[in-house]
Amino acid sequence: SRFIVSHFEGVENSKLKFAVPFFTAHKQLLEMLENRCQIKLIVRLGYPTSPQSLAALFNKKYQHLIQIRFFTSHHFHSKLYLFDEDKALVGSANLTDSALFSNQEIILELDQNNAAEIFELSELFDAYWEQAAPLDEKQLSIWRGKKCFLHIVKWKHAWLWRPGTWLYRNRIRTH
Repeated sequence: SRFIVSHFEGVENSKLKFAVPFFTAHKQLLEMLENRCQIKLIVRLGYPTSPQSLAALFNKKYQHLIQIRFFTSHHFHSKLYLFDEDKALVGSANLTDSALFSNQEIILELDQNNAAEIFELSELFDAYWEQAAPLDEKQLSIWRGKKCFLHIVKWKHAWLWRPGTWLYRNRIRTH
């Protein structure tokens, strides 16, 4: 799982494009922003994407370095990581703490030897970018207001939650 993280470490002054439906790993992006990377991020608004993780990226210090767009459709399910248009990672891993540190994921790395494929993936990202809606703090606030996000207090007792259905009420709390 640390394969993707190893590609994040030490990245400086790079142009990064990430398209992932699920996002919780804001700490890794904050490190890259500290290293003056320019990031374009496309996510899907919905569980398990974390509104707190997205909000952490709306720091005035980084506003000139990061742009975020979003989809709400469940049809957006790509996992694409582009680094300076000369390296790409494609596979099963979302940009979540679980995918980066504990899940078993499959990732294909493409480098300069695959320039034509990376170019096509970059064009695909750009097409996603044009279709996705811009995410700003106001839009994030509206989305947060419409959703009920859960903090799982004890994992083994929190199997399923659906809107309007509470399982193990004493084990799950909302905020």
